[in-house]
Amino acid sequence: MKINTNLSSLIVQSSLKSSTNGLNTAIERMTTGFKINHAKDNAANYSINTKLSTKISGYEVAEDNASQALNMVNTALGALSVMSDYSSRLRSLSMQVQNGTYGNKSIDAINAEAVSIINELYRTKNNAEYNGISLFGGLEQPSDITFPDGTPEKKYEFMVEVVHRDTSQMTSVSSLDESIVTTGGSYSVSSVEEIEKAFSMINSGKLKSAELVLANDVDYSEFTGTHATAFGINFDGNGYIISNFSSTSSFLGQNSKVKNLGLENVNISSNNDGTCAFGGGAIKLSNCYATGFVKGRNNVGGLVGNVKGCVIKNSYADVEVRGECSIGGLIGAIDENDSFRIENCYTEGSVNSSIYTAGGLIGWARIRGDVKGVINNCVSTSSVTSRGNNDAVGGLIGDFSVSGTLNMTNCYAVGEVSSGTNSGGLIGQFTIDNPEKCSISNIYYNMESTGQNDTGKGVGLSSSELNKMVAKGHLPDYGLDLPLPDIYDTSSRPLYSPAFVTFQVGISGEDSAGIYQDLSFTIEGLKDLCYLGLDDEKSLEKIDEMIASISSKELELGALQNRLESVLEQVGVAYDNLVSTQSTIRDADIAEESSAYIRNQILQQAATTLMATANQTPAIALQLL
Repeated sequence: MKINTNLSSLIVQSSLKSSTNGLNTAIERMTTGFKINHAKDNAANYSINTKLSTKISGYEVAEDNASQALNMVNTALGALSVMSDYSSRLRSLSMQVQNGTYGNKSIDAINAEAVSIINELYRTKNNAEYNGISLFGGLEQPSDITFPDGTPEKKYEFMVEVVHRDTSQMTSVSSLDESIVTTGGSYSVSSVEEIEKAFSMINSGKLKSAELVLANDVDYSEFTGTHATAFGINFDGNGYIISNFSSTSSFLGQNSKVKNLGLENVNISSNNDGTCAFGGGAIKLSNCYATGFVKGRNNVGGLVGNVKGCVIKNSYADVEVRGECSIGGLIGAIDENDSFRIENCYTEGSVNSSIYTAGGLIGWARIRGDVKGVINNCVSTSSVTSRGNNDAVGGLIGDFSVSGTLNMTNCYAVGEVSSGTNSGGLIGQFTIDNPEKCSISNIYYNMESTGQNDTGKGVGLSSSELNKMVAKGHLPDYGLDLPLPDIYDTSSRPLYSPAFVTFQVGISGEDSAGIYQDLSFTIEGLKDLCYLGLDDEKSLEKIDEMIASISSKELELGALQNRLESVLEQVGVAYDNLVSTQSTIRDADIAEESSAYIRNQILQQAATTLMATANQTPAIALQLL
């Protein structure tokens, strides 16, 4: 019997430590559900489990990738299905028009629908996108869609819809006697001869205080005489168009009152001042427009020339305007002694001055004394150029001096401005003598497209900022082609258009882990169709080429769809097998661990009891003393 060494206690301590460790291990495994919680539990299986976890995570991402890829392909196939329907309709129209039972007007109507379908095909293709990615290779635009029968891509329309007046009950100008004076009344004109006769009678005083009403479209291309420009005329275009007017003078004279008239493809060239399409003076224009070419000397305008007290509303000009001084896309010059009002107007085309002052809307304007000027809701996209040494060139107004009353709101310019001096994105040279008499608000210019950045003459905005204001209705929107924002403007960045799309559906970095697909394609044969017209015998062939192009892409994407569905199934099987393998290696058997827990708990309790007994053994030695 030994006092210094208690072997019984040491044996019990070892057993207690072992049972306690076993109890802790059982508790950890039952609470985590894993039998491998640390590398020390099983180093080999711990390493295997880590690799399995990495692969399982990779397969989860691969499954998501394959699902998103399948959604992307389904989106593309949906767009192609719509395009296929449009193509079928286009083919039906082509077969219909080639039947040989349709006249020119019917063919025009059918081709008009064809133009609409073609534009919609391009729109559908260009707008097909998934999560910010252009599906079919970016923008593709039809080039100058014009059928041989005369259906143009760009169709000019009146800003305000016109309901044609019935002219069948009106007296026609052809029935008037040129030898007697006719006063008052409304008279219909339906040909070049009637228009020229009416203008001659007005100029000679034989037709007074009368209204002329256009009964149909009139083509001046065959007119070879001298045009009789009429002054102070009251002319209702009645929503019809006068086309191909060519002369050395304006179609109408000064102080006329005109509404609902379109002048298309005019060619007016002279060395006179005030050259324009419609006239000047105290002219009143409402819902009119002009397109073509106008050239003169001074005070030259696309719509009106030198005006005094004009009122112009809901009108526009798409004209190439040239001259020496005071050249404007809409108005050449505004006299300083008469009030004027210009509202809801816009210009396209180009303005060129060889000596001094040019503006996209107005070349030169003055407001003096009690004169009041109003310029509201006006826009210019015209490019403006002056080659003079002392010029005043602006995107909207060239030279603008105000000492009277001015009300100017909701105007902007986006056309390129080129000049030596005194140039501005909105106004070239701008002076205001009495600011308290002026109300000016919401006047802007596009700094990027005009190439200007000046202060005090309008607010400069980026393309993105200006387009947003138009889109939100803060500025007038006349359906014009406004400059697009710079590609580096992230707020309006174009859709990403990759040449190839990579679908990462595997878990490795090898090529076999990805599926590569070219989604881009062009609408074959469509541009040729635009030039041929549906009534051409080759139109069916071109439409079939387009249908074949769409069908080929549908075939490609259909095969890709099958591959992705197969990938999803394969990834799912691999994932399930790996999870099962990991479960075998990592997951704890709760029944087994609970038995171990109970066993170690009993051993711990027994060891604790025996420890007390073992600790009493040295004390027995005292009984021997």
